[in-house]
Amino acid sequence: MNPEVKAKAEALAEALARSEEYAALKAAQDEVEQHEAAKIMLRDFRQKQAALERKMLSGETPSEEEVNALQQAYQIVALNPYIRKLIEAEVAFAAMMAEVQRILAAAVGVELPDDALFARGSAGATGAGGSAAGGQDKKPDDGGSARSRLWVPGR
Repeated sequence: MNPEVKAKAEALAEALARSEEYAALKAAQDEVEQHEAAKIMLRDFRQKQAALERKMLSGETPSEEEVNALQQAYQIVALNPYIRKLIEAEVAFAAMMAEVQRILAAAVGVELPDDALFARGSAGATGAGGSAAGGQDKKPDDGGSARSRLWVPGR
């Protein structure tokens, strides 16, 4: 790897690790870890989310019932203040990462598709959505596609 590129990438990594978004994400993750009920709720939600994502990645379209079930599960876990704070922090961090990706791609002349701009925060964090920090003239996702129907904070 080009030494200059490597040094810049390492500097970017350090800046990301020092960012407010990352600090909030780590604090929220630590808070969830301290509450067993929140940990279990989040684990169960993410398992349901991952199952639906696997189905979509295999080319299948999830049924309306499956999408609704995941939305209902999200609404329930979002009632937990520790999980809600974590999801909000994941969305903010994912938006920052998407903006970094957009800036890097633009610098080298690569046009990214809109859905590539959304970084999943742990996503696995939200995995269900979030706000892409894409172009200013882009319309936010209205939740019309099966992939993005799950409401998340900031969308």
